[in-house]
Amino acid sequence: MYYSRAIAYNEDSGTVFCVTKTNQIVQFEMKSEDASVIVDGHDGQIWALCISPKEAMFATGGYDNAVKVWDAKSMKCVATYEFEITDDTPAKGYQFCSGHWSNDGDILAFGTEDSNIAVFTYRGGTLAFVRLLNMAVAK
Repeated sequence: MYYSRAIAYNEDSGTVFCVTKTNQIVQFEMKSEDASVIVDGHDGQIWALCISPKEAMFATGGYDNAVKVWDAKSMKCVATYEFEITDDTPAKGYQFCSGHWSNDGDILAFGTEDSNIAVFTYRGGTLAFVRLLNMAVAK
């Protein structure tokens, strides 16, 4: 049984991607109604998913402190950024729970359980970390 955490639809190809709490990425083809597990994507639960508006790619973020970019045709991971765990790391690490790819296909933003937003660029096949914004409201 799949416990889906995020769903994204590629209108051009008619493909639905789902990410699960059992660290899998599931692909569903609308035309043929075929579903398949395409990859065990992370070392922990996957909660964040977004599709590139410009290329046949999607990105995932998980509870394993990692953001990954995938080729939607080959279903292979083409880029990974994994945060190192240090003394400054939040107690839960970087548990990514939401993601968005900018309309121009250049910037990715992933939100964490503890109100951080990690901003990345994806250019020329390279996923580069830009900065971490803490959106927690001071009380």
